[in-house]
Amino acid sequence: MALRMDARLSDIEAEVANGSLRGDAALKRLTALRYAWRGDVIEERALQLSYRLSTEQGDLRGTMATGVTLFRFFDSTKRGADFLPTLQAKLAEALDPARKLPLEQAAGLYWDYRDLSPSGAEGDLLVSRLAERLQTAGIYGRAADLLEYQLFNRAGDLARGPLSARVSGLPILAGRPDRALDLLKRSNDPSFPDAMIFARKRVEAAALTQIGRVPEALAVLQDVPGSPALRAEILWKKRDWNGLVAETAGGLPRGKGLSEVDQAVVLRHAISLAMLGREGALAALRGRYEASFRGGKTAAVFDMLTGPPGSADPEALAKAMAAIPGGSPAGDFATLLDQALIAAKS
Repeated sequence: MALRMDARLSDIEAEVANGSLRGDAALKRLTALRYAWRGDVIEERALQLSYRLSTEQGDLRGTMATGVTLFRFFDSTKRGADFLPTLQAKLAEALDPARKLPLEQAAGLYWDYRDLSPSGAEGDLLVSRLAERLQTAGIYGRAADLLEYQLFNRAGDLARGPLSARVSGLPILAGRPDRALDLLKRSNDPSFPDAMIFARKRVEAAALTQIGRVPEALAVLQDVPGSPALRAEILWKKRDWNGLVAETAGGLPRGKGLSEVDQAVVLRHAISLAMLGREGALAALRGRYEASFRGGKTAAVFDMLTGPPGSADPEALAKAMAAIPGGSPAGDFATLLDQALIAAKS
């Protein structure tokens, strides 16, 4: 059988050399031969010829498929020093947005040939850009797959901390908070600097919130900078009015000039008090902030919430919640919670 396969391949090589067999016809015969015979110098010769013909035809997929097989299963040093760099350049070319390859196909192409990705900063930039495109398109699960591979197979110690926070946030957005917690656990390193630890804790708290472990989420945030705003955001999303009043009472904004974020904090506090029927506290809030809201876009909402008892009925409260300024004191953490809730409902 080996002699017969060698003879078949020699015929193909001779016909390609004398020009009687070209392009697709040659590749079709080579594919049939490789289907019947694998794993020795005969397949290696067939792959080499297929690789050359695919390259000459500009068939990027064929070039990548045959080239990566030669790279993975045969001695690639026999093909010259430029063989691997050429394959890596073709992978980068295939993933170039200018080629307008559909995003899902580009992600699949990278995943199939990820072991060819260039080392160092060039390869990191390649996967980071692709993951960013997937994230922008809302394909969070695929983006998480790419960055998880980078996290555990490519990232150095210094890059692992911030990358772990980024990649762990993506499964939350994809509706998989359990996977986010697993990623954080597997990538934990006590030597991370505080800034990285705090970033990871914010993601952990968001994941815990999504699976209903709110007390644990609040505890995780205890020593994180800006934790009152983060904790208040969780309590607001969960409609925990008692908890929100207790969390925000001591940190309400001071002064007369209120930013949109400051207004949101005060209005959320007022809604919580109204939900709990704490009329005395609402009157005190009115006396403290009436001048600050006067003439502003949210003045009517504030007046309704802190006005005479009974003015804030359920329908009015619902409208008040919808009228709160979009800015959140929790910043990106609020965005993570919002998008995670959307993913969980879809």
